[in-house]
Amino acid sequence: MGKSEIKKGEAGVGNSEENRISVIRILPEKGTTREVFRAQRSTNASSEIRLKLAGKLFDILNWSRTGLAFESPKSSCPVKENQLVSEVEITCGEIIVYKGALEIKSIRNSQNTDMLSVGCEFKQQLFPVVGLQSALAVNDAASKVDTSHQELRDVNPEMCKVIVEFTSALKMMKLTCAEEEDRLKQLTYDERLEAEKIFLSEMSKVAKKYFNEMSRRVATIIDVEVVPENSVYHRLFEENVYPYFQDADLARRAFEKPRGYAGDFEMMNAIYRNGYEGNGLFGKVLHNYITVEDQSETVLFRKPYFISHLEKAVATAGSKNILSIACGPAVEIQEVVKKWDQSKLDKAAFTLFDLDRMALEHAQSKIYQAALDHSKQLNMEFINASVKTFLKHNATTKTEYDLIYSGGLFDYLDNLTSKAIVTNLYSLLKPGGRLIIGNLTKENTTKAFCHLITRWHLIHKTERDMRAWADGLENTAISFDYDPSHIQAFIVIVRTK
Repeated sequence: MGKSEIKKGEAGVGNSEENRISVIRILPEKGTTREVFRAQRSTNASSEIRLKLAGKLFDILNWSRTGLAFESPKSSCPVKENQLVSEVEITCGEIIVYKGALEIKSIRNSQNTDMLSVGCEFKQQLFPVVGLQSALAVNDAASKVDTSHQELRDVNPEMCKVIVEFTSALKMMKLTCAEEEDRLKQLTYDERLEAEKIFLSEMSKVAKKYFNEMSRRVATIIDVEVVPENSVYHRLFEENVYPYFQDADLARRAFEKPRGYAGDFEMMNAIYRNGYEGNGLFGKVLHNYITVEDQSETVLFRKPYFISHLEKAVATAGSKNILSIACGPAVEIQEVVKKWDQSKLDKAAFTLFDLDRMALEHAQSKIYQAALDHSKQLNMEFINASVKTFLKHNATTKTEYDLIYSGGLFDYLDNLTSKAIVTNLYSLLKPGGRLIIGNLTKENTTKAFCHLITRWHLIHKTERDMRAWADGLENTAISFDYDPSHIQAFIVIVRTK
């Protein structure tokens, strides 16, 4: 484009009668097409912005600093072309953003056949386009405040007490951690290691003692599984409690969900590492608390539990097909690769299935590295697909399994979906094969932490719920196992013939 200038002339600044300024024209370079730029118009996407004229309200179609268009019914249009209307108001909700005169420039048929589109020009002053956005922001804030007031009136007072106690304890712990960090700066490296070892371990015990108790108290006040995901309780915990936890790596990952979901393979790894990860002493303390709170301890229980069933699978004669559903980091497989001798490994053909490709790549790397470190040979297959796609694939291969197990997938599934998947997985078992599925139970009294602080929503089941998954299956023997705290249930379905 060429240089821009304000053109003057027949309708320009030099006209003494009207003293009107023409549109800005962009003078084109030689050989190009001339472009005319007019004031930018905004389309009205808000029902809050209305024009009040002749005592009536009209919907505004669009506007710029210099003019607007509004709709009027054909049967009762209050204006005519070239008419000067001396007093109009443009409102945004209850806020008056313009009060002055309009000149009617055009009246045309609207896209709505019963309506007219009326084009107007502002007189006396320009329309506050940017100010209108501010008015919308004010109205939005007022609406949110009003909604918040309504929601907070219904909050259980006992929950408010818990939140105050929780944040007070967190504040004091954070201050203690900050003071300790200042003290440690004055020490030598070896002295810092000595001090941190004691401080982190003992402070994490304090955190577990008080915060587990608070989580249990929340569970007696509300059932976090039935409150809406964006409830006022979620907002209160997110605003008042989560900011303290965002320096803890595990809490931050659960809240931010970088893999698109909570409970990903790296979160499971963090629980298994059971270490001190995060920003500063305070972040490390809270991270470790999450890895050892009651619900996380049930994750740790899965590893030896599934290893015991892997041992049973290879204890009898013959080769065994073993399938892990939603395998995650597959820490139990990593362990048996390290601990089993080659003769036991030769009996097992492992299939690891997960929807998350990164989880599979991680599991593959860790398992193969363990095999290299211990000079082991493996019969291993990794499948990245949805459950539906995997089942279709298996219908073609007709592979049958001696052991199928899943630790955490069903915590995210409703009972109808769970039953459908169990029916399909059961059909893949050999006679004598076992299907084992874990699910958190209603007795998980610390579930409030996951739900309210990190928005990690899980679907807890009763033994009755889980037993119903096997309804209609023939030739079954069903039993249940539990972790020591009864937070994690495992349904064991054996195909008897």
